Amino acid sequence: MKILVAVNEDDYSKELIKTGATLSSQFRSELYIVYVYEVPLALPLDSDSPEEIEKGDRILDFASGIADEAGISAQTDIIQARTVGAGIVNEARDLGVDLLIIGMKKYPGHGENIISRTVDYVMKKTPCRVMLMRRGESDGE
Repeated sequence: MKILVAVNEDDYSKELIKTGATLSSQFRSELYIVYVYEVPLALPLDSDSPEEIEKGDRILDFASGIADEAGISAQTDIIQARTVGAGIVNEARDLGVDLLIIGMKKYPGHGENIISRTVDYVMKKTPCRVMLMRRGESDGE
């Protein structure tokens, strides 16, 4: 079994990683953690963005530390894509993962059923099971 966790700089990513590490331990599966950043259409897809790479490295170092604390060795990667959703879906497909774990933000004042374009795209296009985690009221926003 292979598990992919998509993270960003949101504090809630820590919970996603802990969940991925716990499941990876229980099912003796491989754990992959990715950070995806969007490349503007005006630039070539393979163009470097030192700021995004530095941010991704920082986020993935943090993620690896959480997985290590749980006794899990995770493979990490920074993905460049036109949209975050497409980057996540392509990575899930390329790795042949069985489960993708992503987070969902709450949008105060917009009701409970509003989801981002990233989550919407991933839910429609990912070729595997998806675990969507939303912050609870006690988790802050």
